[in-house]
Amino acid sequence: MKEPRISVSTPSFNQAPYIEQCIRSVQEQDYPDVEHIIFDGGSTDGTLDVLRRYDGVVRWKSEPDKGQSDAINKGFRAATGDIVGWINSDDWYCRGAFRAVADYFATHPETDFVYGNNLFTDADGQVLRRYRTMPYRWEWLLWTGLLIPQPGFFVRRSVLADCGLVDVALHNVMDFEWWLRIARKHPPHFIDRYLAFFRVHANSLSGSGRLDHRWHSERWTSQQKHAGRPLTPWGARVARTSASVSKTLLRLARELTGPRDFGLHCVPCVVVLKDELEPSDVERFNALHAVHNLEIQVWSQASLAGANKPAWLAGARFACRSLADARMWMAGRSFKRRRFTEARGSFWRRLWLERPDAVVLARGSGGAGWATLYRAVCGAPLIEWDGRGTADGLLNAILDGLRKRRGAIGNS
Repeated sequence: MKEPRISVSTPSFNQAPYIEQCIRSVQEQDYPDVEHIIFDGGSTDGTLDVLRRYDGVVRWKSEPDKGQSDAINKGFRAATGDIVGWINSDDWYCRGAFRAVADYFATHPETDFVYGNNLFTDADGQVLRRYRTMPYRWEWLLWTGLLIPQPGFFVRRSVLADCGLVDVALHNVMDFEWWLRIARKHPPHFIDRYLAFFRVHANSLSGSGRLDHRWHSERWTSQQKHAGRPLTPWGARVARTSASVSKTLLRLARELTGPRDFGLHCVPCVVVLKDELEPSDVERFNALHAVHNLEIQVWSQASLAGANKPAWLAGARFACRSLADARMWMAGRSFKRRRFTEARGSFWRRLWLERPDAVVLARGSGGAGWATLYRAVCGAPLIEWDGRGTADGLLNAILDGLRKRRGAIGNS
């Protein structure tokens, strides 16, 4: 049977530092039929140079638009796939996300709308928070906030014709209002896997404080529109409190009795610990990155951001992260109670947030004690590596460790 085509719409405006990672995350999915459509609002920062490098790989057009919602809708109208998603140009997909989504649609033919989990990162891609959501109820979505992680949702294209596109009059809560409209007719289904990375940085809508006053106003308008009855501030507060209590109790029950937050990557995530990267490492780890059923990350003690990033690392295709402290700031009074302040983390915190399925420890790397503790707590194999040899040798050691772990937990 032919696999359904997956189409992805990406709005873009002046996101040159990030858009290539977004494009690559779509193209490197282990899925046979993918369509990526990018509508740019007339960027002047080098975004168009990046897009030109991917001519023939993505469908893109740069022209003035009426804002982000308009660009998203242009992509939806141009989509030809059976399954449609939307990801912003500064976010990116996890390895194996499309396969997980397509398999769920195939095994649940009654489903029109699915969503999964997200990982929140800072501007440099350091994971700062794991957002593991859960199957939602209608009143939760209506009253308690954006339970559906935006980059991690997919719908059948027929839903667009049935429920309409994103409201171009909204610039802050357009996803929230759109999901409310869709979920009335097509209840969403939850995939308990990490499908995408959501980047918060100074120029993003979520991280810049631009969601303050209008965010509240547009959300209140959307709630009144979809509540089905006249609302007063007091009535809305009661409904919100009731929904929050219900959600909190069920979330607590899941944490106490449900599966632990391990093994939720779509494909095994492998972290390689190496204090100092060398030019010869790029070719080796690029070869590992080419294996589509693995997600490879290389962690270094050295700072690799901005001016500290060596020129030869520009050819790296793999995710290369520094163990230096990562930071994320979400400004704005609308997020005061949920604000991400500066997040300073130890090596243990990095491991705990990423939850890798295996850890490779290069000879002489720091953090051996924490990696050993992580293995004891999570059961992830710890693979010792001398820092030399071919990529094939390291790959075989990784696969052998993963096979042993799967055998230990009874999975094939």
